[in-house]
Amino acid sequence: MTKKKIRKLLGVLASKIRDKKSLNAEERSYLSNVLGCISEGDDPAEVLGLVYGVGQKEVDDHSRASRSFLFWWISSATEPGIENSISLAEAFREASKISHNALYNLKPIQPSSLKKEWYSGKYEHLKRLSFNRNDEDLPIGFGG
Repeated sequence: MTKKKIRKLLGVLASKIRDKKSLNAEERSYLSNVLGCISEGDDPAEVLGLVYGVGQKEVDDHSRASRSFLFWWISSATEPGIENSISLAEAFREASKISHNALYNLKPIQPSSLKKEWYSGKYEHLKRLSFNRNDEDLPIGFGG
C-alpha cells in the first residue's frame, strides 16, 4: 500500500473513532497489529508504512501508477468494437508519446519497453478498463 493510501486509511480510522462508529474486523485487526508493534518498540513510521524500507522508493509508487495509467489507456484505445480503436502497435507508440509529455506527470517509457511489459504477463492485472478506488495499482489521475 502506498504512503498516500496509508495516510488516507489512517484518516478514515481516526474519523470513525472520533465519531464513535464501529470498526470492522479488518480495521480492528490492522490497528491492534500496528499498536502492538509500536508498543514493543518498533518505529511507528515504519510500522505504519509512512517511510520506505530498504530497496523501496517513492519513485516506485509513481512508476507503478504511471504504468497502470498507460496500460489502462492502451486497453481503452484498443478495445474491440469501439469506433476509432487502434492497433496495439499504434497504442504502444501513442502511449509512449503520452508518457513523454510533461503535462501528464508520467514516467517516460519507450514503445518497445511498453510492448515488452504488456506481453510479459507480470502486469496482466493492469489490462483492464475499470478500477476500484482501493486498487493497489490505481492509475495516476484516478483519485488514488
